[in-house]
Amino acid sequence: MVDSLAGSLKDLPLTRLAQVAEVIGQVFAAGEGMRLGQSAVLSTKVHAFASRRPEFVQIFNADAGKVLYNRSNSGEICHLDIFHQCAQVDHRFVAYYVYQAIGKYNSLADRQIELACAGIVNPDFVDIQTAVGGGRITGSLHGGQKLSLRRVHENHVHIALRLTAIDYMCLFYIVAAVEAALADQGVELRCNEGIFYVDSPEFQAELSSYSDQTDSLLVGRQLATENCQTGSQTGNLASQEVGSRQTIIPTGATPLAMGLQHSLAYLTAQMPQNPLLVLITDGIPSFRYGEMISSLQDALTAAAEIRQANCGFLGIGLDENNDFLKELAAAAGGSTYLFTDL
Repeated sequence: MVDSLAGSLKDLPLTRLAQVAEVIGQVFAAGEGMRLGQSAVLSTKVHAFASRRPEFVQIFNADAGKVLYNRSNSGEICHLDIFHQCAQVDHRFVAYYVYQAIGKYNSLADRQIELACAGIVNPDFVDIQTAVGGGRITGSLHGGQKLSLRRVHENHVHIALRLTAIDYMCLFYIVAAVEAALADQGVELRCNEGIFYVDSPEFQAELSSYSDQTDSLLVGRQLATENCQTGSQTGNLASQEVGSRQTIIPTGATPLAMGLQHSLAYLTAQMPQNPLLVLITDGIPSFRYGEMISSLQDALTAAAEIRQANCGFLGIGLDENNDFLKELAAAAGGSTYLFTDL
């Protein structure tokens, strides 16, 4: 976990957040929204900044789950917007921070039995959108490319997620993760002076700029079925069970550090008794993801985190040049198997 995110989460002990989480439940029950800090707005409704009063956020009398995901029931989707200066924010970067924060929350909440935390927030049910793109944070993150959709998110990071009331505390971890990711990208936060409510019966018709194909698992069954019949990406993925095998098409460079950190975060969130991370590779990292100078050092740092987490590691090499894989396995405290004759 990057230092900036770790520092932000350290200041969020769950015992401090329990009472605030109860307030969130009361606000949702009243059909209202609230500010989380100075830059974030939370509700189960559709909301956006007011163009004529940009320092205020308007919350519409329209359920976010019904409008954005064609769900049947109200109040099932939490809608979180974190506002910032107009910028092209890398959604993949932010998604990684959010994923790490959820894993940290799950780990801590599991130990806080007295707070009745479930500690099973599933990152598969978290979507993101910025001015660069969006999608499910555990997905390909190739969605949200419609120009009008990206333009309306130039000044905020949009998060939508399905969350049970006992885990509302995780929302603070998500906000902290987004803010840390923005700061690390050199993007300044923008404060909101307040929120106001708008009753807009025509709002459904105004959402054409928000629609686009996505791999979200939050969509309602009817929409998933319709999209599946038309062959869209949404229906194909949303109709599958979480964790089911999907076709993966490899392409591009090798951000090995990112892959290791994502995998470790997932294992940490699942909390198995004897975790084992298996890496199958035919090359060396060729894309720098973290703060290190080289992609090699970046990957070695990620491998060291595997050792620190007491997670097993097995590296399977499919290339004659496996010197780096051996070094990586040593850093992770694991072992290697080499298949140079394949």
